[in-house]
Amino acid sequence: MFTNAFCSFLCVPVFIPNLWINIAPFLKPLAKYGNIATQEKVFEDFLINKNMGGLMITEPGFGSDALNMRTSFKEYEDGYHIKGQKHWQGLTGDANYWLVAARREN
Repeated sequence: MFTNAFCSFLCVPVFIPNLWINIAPFLKPLAKYGNIATQEKVFEDFLINKNMGGLMITEPGFGSDALNMRTSFKEYEDGYHIKGQKHWQGLTGDANYWLVAARREN
């Protein structure tokens, strides 16, 4: 489950600048698709350590057209291999974590 601090953050409108800019592009997808252990670590880092998250989605020639995205990933026992090219990344230079949009390789 989410930590009490994160639940308070989502349920009560509190102004914390570094968090608000990350809600839609980073925290919402992590909350929906991330595993619990990763969520707890990252949410705590955002709330306590004021960490930031960036999003890598756009690609040369396709922009943010996710249906034509070419970047792919393959899962291994000890991690992932990502193959592709991204064109623009939100919060470049400020992000402590990255969400990379990619398709699973068949």
